[in-house]
Amino acid sequence: MLSTITTLGFLAAVASYASAESHTVRFTNSCGWGVQPVICSNSISGYCTSPGYLNPRASNSYTHSGPFVSWISYGQGNGIHCGTNGEHCLITEGTLQNLNPCKGCNSVDLSLIPPHAYNFGNSFSFSDGSGGHGCETADCPTAFHQDGNDGKYQIQSNGHDISITIDFCNSRGNY
Repeated sequence: MLSTITTLGFLAAVASYASAESHTVRFTNSCGWGVQPVICSNSISGYCTSPGYLNPRASNSYTHSGPFVSWISYGQGNGIHCGTNGEHCLITEGTLQNLNPCKGCNSVDLSLIPPHAYNFGNSFSFSDGSGGHGCETADCPTAFHQDGNDGKYQIQSNGHDISITIDFCNSRGNY
């Protein structure tokens, strides 16, 4: 009986630890105009949300509980509207998840693969200091322009509960 109680206690502790996984995407608006950030989860078919309109120099965030796999994010503003999947806009895309062992389980990049296009600069950086990328022009050398060269454009982090900051109109970021 004692071993059953001990086993159940251990399983409850493991389940509690596993369910505690969360990842936050923080949005900062460094533009001189308002920006509407949007974040979509491809793993939750058709789910897009916005943490709220950002006035200049404002910030807010979106927190996802559990693994956040295959998501995209983009900002629209200054008369520029993006399609549901970020068409016509620079997107930040990635996967944030806790794996053991974690070898590149957190991966984020910028994409200008058509139908995506440069609308205004942005950057991203990992909360643990693993790095980031930024774009300030349509020919941005740190963004995907076609599929391939994953190692060149993707920035990875091996930590757990990793979060990122996306900074609109600050293509130099904090990385």
